[in-house]
Amino acid sequence: MTDYYPIIRANTKLLEQLLCCESYGFNSNLKKFLPALSGIYAIFNKESNVALYVGESKNIQKRVSEDLFQGNESRHTLKRKIMKDLSLETLSNAKDFLRKDCSVRFLQVEGLKRKAIEHFLISILKPRWND
Repeated sequence: MTDYYPIIRANTKLLEQLLCCESYGFNSNLKKFLPALSGIYAIFNKESNVALYVGESKNIQKRVSEDLFQGNESRHTLKRKIMKDLSLETLSNAKDFLRKDCSVRFLQVEGLKRKAIEHFLISILKPRWND
């Protein structure tokens, strides 16, 4: 029988690290704070500290700064979800929402365990815009 407790403890420790790490606002300086390394990122509401989205990437800097924040609507599904859920008419409005109301936190995580950790965090945090 597999002993799941070490896995649960390790993932819980990562959750605690994510919740306690520094958060960064969506602004023109964001890119310099994000590593060009693989890991997990989470978007939170600044005011309520509620998780809105959790994702994983081979390159956190590119995914969050370029695809999610600066890129066009097709570069990341989250912007489409924000526009639909908040009844925003333009991509510019979705970016304004990210800029004004959201922050991002991240953990550097290497290898195949990224996806498993992402799913664990989604199951615990229950972010609004993760399917």
